[in-house]
Amino acid sequence: DNGHGTQVAGVLGASMNGSGIFGVYPSADLISLKVLGGDGMGTTYDALEALAYVKEHHIPVVNMSF
Repeated sequence: DNGHGTQVAGVLGASMNGSGIFGVYPSADLISLKVLGGDGMGTTYDALEALAYVKEHHIPVVNMSF
């Protein structure tokens, strides 16, 4: 809702573009899990559910930008 997750994903995984800008790891596979509402509010339970999903799917690296 606020673009933060999209910006973080771009910094991490952007492919080289015509401006010479590229991400930290352009070939990374990215998955987004939204735990906060458009108002920036969420619960600890929501965050724990996202982490359970990460663990269940053996996702090796997590960035949680709250």
